[in-house]
Amino acid sequence: SDLEATARPSSKKQRLDAGPDGQEFPDSPLAAADCCPIEWLPTELLERVLTELDQTSLGRCAQVSRLWHQVVMQPLLWTKIHIDGSNWEVRSKNLVDEIVKLPQLLFASANLTCLSLDHVEVCLVKSLVTLAGRRCPNLRELRLIRCGMSLTTKSLNSLLAGCPSLSLLQIECKRLQYAVDLDCAPLLTKLVQRLSSLKVYIDKFGEEFDEYYLRPFFGHVAEFPQLASLSIQIIEFSAMLQLLARMPSLTQLELNSSLRLCGADLLLPRSLPPLRHLSICCELDKDAAGIQELLGGFPQLQSLQLELDSAGRSLPTSEVIGILRILPANLTDLRLRLYAYAELNDTEEADWAKLLPPRLWRLELEGHKIIQGTGLELMKSLACRSTLAELKIDFCTDDLLRALLSQLPRLRSLCITDCSRLTRQAWANLRDLQTSAAFQCDLHEFEAFGCDCSLCDEGVAALCTSPIARACGGSACSRTGAAAS
Repeated sequence: SDLEATARPSSKKQRLDAGPDGQEFPDSPLAAADCCPIEWLPTELLERVLTELDQTSLGRCAQVSRLWHQVVMQPLLWTKIHIDGSNWEVRSKNLVDEIVKLPQLLFASANLTCLSLDHVEVCLVKSLVTLAGRRCPNLRELRLIRCGMSLTTKSLNSLLAGCPSLSLLQIECKRLQYAVDLDCAPLLTKLVQRLSSLKVYIDKFGEEFDEYYLRPFFGHVAEFPQLASLSIQIIEFSAMLQLLARMPSLTQLELNSSLRLCGADLLLPRSLPPLRHLSICCELDKDAAGIQELLGGFPQLQSLQLELDSAGRSLPTSEVIGILRILPANLTDLRLRLYAYAELNDTEEADWAKLLPPRLWRLELEGHKIIQGTGLELMKSLACRSTLAELKIDFCTDDLLRALLSQLPRLRSLCITDCSRLTRQAWANLRDLQTSAAFQCDLHEFEAFGCDCSLCDEGVAALCTSPIARACGGSACSRTGAAAS
């Protein structure tokens, strides 16, 4: 029939024979080598499949054949574009050609949803952002990484008018005034009102930080109703907390401060957003009262990451207990990094280990010799948390390693960043777990660092024949080996 004649390839090498069910297959190995089964799909369906790929994968597909190159190079497939200008100087002979192609690419990318500009020259980035606002109505994510002055009156007006779906804005630069024209602060504030996610990273900021940093983004607008995720650097926690009262939908917050958090200066507003995920990196003042008061304002937290530096001062156990005592009971993800922390004996360890939230599925404990005892008191507390699936600690003993693998049935990932306290017997014990009735762990990933003193050839052999050998495959195994060597 005419339909069969149209479907059958004209090339003799790609002549197809019909199978019992009517499906056609190449009749020779040579034909099979020249015809990829996916190329039998209609072009429209192949385009639909390719739209799910990222920029790197599309570039590789374009090198498969002329047909694939023709299909892949259609602008409608390029929904995510990342332009990295950091290595343009190395390819200086192609620099002019690449600069000319970028506006042409954006001009034809009506389906573009994500645009990332990394180290793009200031003379080009302005026109690219403006052109994206005019020609990319479906743009949802815009990342400007060390690109110089990119947000001006012209570019902001184009984004406001032409990109109604823009929901994420990320800015990374040395100083804010290098990336944003501060005279157009009202336009930037208007754009932030539309966003659901804002990320700002500044290398250098001083006393004028709040004036030249917070005001252009948040201005004097009464409310930011759609903002759900915020990652930002601050100086004054109280000033930032007052802004949170104007973000009723905020569920994820990341704060990074180079100054000390003082409880006496902390003033919580009456209404705070229902945060689910909180990350704080700061330096503590004289005590941990400030962080305790801050955590008390967010009882609905499910994920918490604390990176606290006490500036060389030992943090008393009572203050750590105070932090743990205020943690919400529904917390499932806790990552605690304490620096210059006081060493704990078994008794002190038992006091605060009991305060860990009962429903944890991920726990990370890192610091400066957090546990000085055997760690078994911590193990007793973790054993009561049957939901724990991911654990990362910076200490371990022979008995603790065996207990972790025997008493946590749902543990899937274990990372030990400092194995200096382990002996050769620790690895030999792993082999005995094979016949142990108490072993219930189904570990998928195991990483161990700093085990060059304990992990000898016999230990490696015991590890490979132990029940956790599967967890040492791939990258985890290579990292373990690197640590051991």
